[in-house]
Amino acid sequence: MNSFLNRIYRYLIPSALLILFAAGNGIAQENLKSAEKIPYKQFLDNIEQQLPELRKNRIQVEKAKNTLYGAGSAEDVNLSAESAYSKTDVFSQGASLEKKDFSSKIGLTKKIAQTGTEISTGAGYNRTEYEAEGSAAYHYPSLYVKFNQSLLKNAFGIVDRYAVNDAKMQYDIQKLREIETDKTDINYYKKLYFTWIEYREELKLLNSYITGAKQIEETVKSRFKSGMVNSADLYSASAIVLKYQVAYEVLNTDMNALRTELNIFFKDKNIIPDDDEFPAFYTTSMTSEYQGIPFDRTRNAEIFRLTKNNLKYTADVSENKLLPQLDLVGEYTKKSADVSFSKSTENLNSTDYYLGFSFTHPLQNTESRSKLDETKLAIDEINSEYSISDNSYKKSLGAIISNHKDAERILALREKRIEILNAKYRFELQKYQQSQLDLQTVIDTAIEVTNERISVIQLKKQIIENYIDYSDLTEMP
Repeated sequence: MNSFLNRIYRYLIPSALLILFAAGNGIAQENLKSAEKIPYKQFLDNIEQQLPELRKNRIQVEKAKNTLYGAGSAEDVNLSAESAYSKTDVFSQGASLEKKDFSSKIGLTKKIAQTGTEISTGAGYNRTEYEAEGSAAYHYPSLYVKFNQSLLKNAFGIVDRYAVNDAKMQYDIQKLREIETDKTDINYYKKLYFTWIEYREELKLLNSYITGAKQIEETVKSRFKSGMVNSADLYSASAIVLKYQVAYEVLNTDMNALRTELNIFFKDKNIIPDDDEFPAFYTTSMTSEYQGIPFDRTRNAEIFRLTKNNLKYTADVSENKLLPQLDLVGEYTKKSADVSFSKSTENLNSTDYYLGFSFTHPLQNTESRSKLDETKLAIDEINSEYSISDNSYKKSLGAIISNHKDAERILALREKRIEILNAKYRFELQKYQQSQLDLQTVIDTAIEVTNERISVIQLKKQIIENYIDYSDLTEMP
């Protein structure tokens, strides 16, 4: 009878071990009927719509756009008006007379930034009267046009155009910076999606091993009660169950933290990732070419180029500001005078005009010189930053390409090791069946297989993350 039971238990334990080992090759099924499967793109779209960092980046672009809008105010038409009243005592032929003047003027001024020209036009009216017997009031209406044309400083509107051109450059730079900053902010969530799948796969794997380990434990307990195995096998069987349970709970803690983080964006929705995205993205990551794209072809390099061009342009304007202010000025006025207001406005038959030059030049011009020196230093600084970023890019790109090649080799070795461990397991199982090996040795090999399979899942996720970093780093404008 004992011989018969011994044969039965020898069959049961290897069968249970085979169940444990086979469980690692499959994935335990979950009840996912009520869960909504969310694809990778939909996941990112949802994050991008809510991520506050991205909203902040968009605000920076809107601020730059608003600055551009406001920069054109230099060419706005300005309306001006003035009115005055005065009383003066004048002496005429030994007598004192009271002179009263009323004057008003209204006009429009427009600056043409493309040429550095300022044009004003308007109308004026003066009324003068003397308080004396028989005196009358005189009316002086007038129309005028005058201009101011810069010849040295601000020649052809180089200074007037600066505000608009600088704002345009800053707007273009900010739009590129938004893309780069958005990419950096969303990079974490791209990887988080595949970490989510990784945790799920590992939890399923551990759950299936726990099921198999419990079957081993029950089989060994029965055999122990019959006195067919010693306490060591019983402890080993119980220990492997606890080992997998601890590993499961530790990983489940990480999964709960991940779900809590995602809950910020998905508001307690019962969602799961599309597990098919993992092998598809992994295949893309493995088959893509990791080219050594030069830094000057990337969007970051384009940002540097635009920034440098902006600084060079600023330096040119600053140099122009060091020139003297030499302007060609002129005015043309039509006017008339009459004691009758109606007659004075009927025919503006008198003409005044002048043409001349205006010259001003600060002897030190400290502010403009300081601005020019500051801009030249900024150009030197941006050149240094470009070189630093170029070196950093080359370092990062080299590491990514190297990591990809290394990961391919390591993955091949790990998969080969799983094959060897499988063979080792079968050999040890045979020895155990022949009572030439203890249960713990077989269990240790099963644990090695488990760890190696988990390492393969993690390595594949690292390959995906490496590809995401490569795509972000080398993205062109």
